[in-house]
Amino acid sequence: MKRPLLDTHVAPSSSWSTNDKPHNITITNSTGSTQSYALFADTPKITPGIPVISNNIILVLRGVASASGQAYFTLPKSPFYAVYGTSYGGESTVETTVEVLDSRPVEVGHKADDQTLVAGTTLELVIKRGTPNFANRPDIVNSGHEGCFCIRTSSEFTHSQARAGDFVVGVSLFKKLSRYFGPFATFRPAPGAEYQIQPLNRFYLAVGDYDVRSPSPKGLETRSCLIDFNVLELDNVQVHHTETGRLFVKSDFNED
Repeated sequence: MKRPLLDTHVAPSSSWSTNDKPHNITITNSTGSTQSYALFADTPKITPGIPVISNNIILVLRGVASASGQAYFTLPKSPFYAVYGTSYGGESTVETTVEVLDSRPVEVGHKADDQTLVAGTTLELVIKRGTPNFANRPDIVNSGHEGCFCIRTSSEFTHSQARAGDFVVGVSLFKKLSRYFGPFATFRPAPGAEYQIQPLNRFYLAVGDYDVRSPSPKGLETRSCLIDFNVLELDNVQVHHTETGRLFVKSDFNED
């Protein structure tokens, strides 16, 4: 079974571990039949509140055999990427997918050794030739709160233009999305706004064949296995899929 691996380095965070090991999730399939698994993230905290946030399928592994079958998900802890793109299909369409047009690495705000706040990255979303992009401005003063990065939007577009153009911004662990990797979450930005975005170190593992980059179906988290790395305090997590169809976190392995 293929195991997605990506290079990592660490941006300190109040909610994400500061060691350089990636998060590893190993799934053992003991159901007696071939299974597929999908991973998606818990909804990030966004201030001010957003009425509609699309949690997207991040990774999918298909055709995991039973008995001897194992699936592996490997997630880097950092850097995060702020993403801008378009959402195809519309909010009422199950085939909606996100196409990223611009992405920038960001660091979330964190406490220094002397407990002073090191502000998280701030990006500005501006309009260039009728298309939103992140501004190339090294003089922007960072203002991300602890655990957050910040996105400011210009007043060069309207709510109607954002809807008509299917504008979305969000957060990802992958600079370039593909058929194999999706963003954590996306939402439609408003003009003239400032968003504090706090990614959470919590993921859901679901059984089923879903499309990467598509929104997770409503209520899917209620029938998925929660993997909260903050509570577990582990880099390596094993999930057992039992013959009765239950998913549960079993134990850690190879922890130093």
